[in-house]
Amino acid sequence: MTVDDPLIIVEVVLPTSGKTEPVDKLAEYFSRPTVRHDVLVWQKNGTIEHHTRDDGGVITTLALRAGDTLRFDPPGFEVLVADLSRVER
Repeated sequence: MTVDDPLIIVEVVLPTSGKTEPVDKLAEYFSRPTVRHDVLVWQKNGTIEHHTRDDGGVITTLALRAGDTLRFDPPGFEVLVADLSRVER
């Protein structure tokens, strides 16, 4: 399934993925004007990277771990990082 105008992109990074592969995709994802959030779920260590673009086009990166809350604004909801990092290893 594909979405023409995504707001949020979530990618689970497998331990076998190349280290730079998801980072290389970051510029591609944010080249789409509708993308406001890119989330990388690093399966190897349970870390979450949240890249978010504000109204001015500035991209900020946060590293999150279990106990943190991932906020998506817009559209206006939250997810516990512990819930995302439960991806089967």
